Amino acid sequence: MDWETEILPLIQSRLDVFKQHNIIPTLSIIFYYLVSIMAVSNSQRDYQNFKKYFYKARKTGKISLSNLGVNNHDTQFQPMYEKYIPLIDYINQEIARLESIPYIYARTIPRWHNQPHYVEMWIEKASLLPTFRNILKERQVRIILLNRYNYLNSLDENIRRLIYYKEQGKKLHINYFGDSNHFFKSIRDIYTEYPKYFLDLDLKKISITERQIKKFKLPENYNTINDAKHKRLNASSKSFITKDDRKNLKIELNTLIGVAPKEFKKIVLDSVDKYFDLKIFEKSINEYSPVEIRSKIKSQVLKFAKK
Repeated sequence: MDWETEILPLIQSRLDVFKQHNIIPTLSIIFYYLVSIMAVSNSQRDYQNFKKYFYKARKTGKISLSNLGVNNHDTQFQPMYEKYIPLIDYINQEIARLESIPYIYARTIPRWHNQPHYVEMWIEKASLLPTFRNILKERQVRIILLNRYNYLNSLDENIRRLIYYKEQGKKLHINYFGDSNHFFKSIRDIYTEYPKYFLDLDLKKISITERQIKKFKLPENYNTINDAKHKRLNASSKSFITKDDRKNLKIELNTLIGVAPKEFKKIVLDSVDKYFDLKIFEKSINEYSPVEIRSKIKSQVLKFAKK
């Protein structure tokens, strides 16, 4: 296998696709793409060789850091009040801000203000947080990371937050993204059948699903394949691998992102956008005209001047 002439161009091309679709790839995401096009074999050996070459290519500049979501420019911190501003100049700055309020106020209104639905994204993997944040940055939805080894630690906090939004009259929706194992079933049983509360919670697994596995012909996890062949399970899989999982070897969410980045981005956005009512949002941001806002500013300033 010639990593330099055969594999590197494939990696570089795929990194451009990932960047186009707001995906910050992990090593496994890139590897599963190479597996899906049969550029490498789905084995522990090829994964280790891929890692070695990838780090070498990054070090020599053959793989761009910009495509991996790494910013080389934010290396300095500048204090907020480093430069002295004379009092009159400061007052004039604040007056200028008041003058801009009629035109910027609408931007401060939360996207989900007055919406009947409340949506959260729950994911299993910390390594995918940057990708979800990148894709959902304009959607203003909460992203919750569930640690599969101590997920009960966040139970009370999550329940309290969901109860708060339920008491606001919201319909609760949780979009779940995780691997093809039984961890989701454990989560669903806890949160939808919690005896102390009646959340009426709509908790759905959006990805990865059996339908997606078949549609995109996703390759299996190389670690699980090796372990299954040797009739043993690695520590990270042991707790949640069942008999059914052994029959259908575990497939990672990373695989879907690597094989079908455009489709994955659409799945994520569609799972949120279907609950968002644009007419309600437009009504909220158009509640006050610039003329009305300017009038209210003047009345408040006059009240302050009279004190």
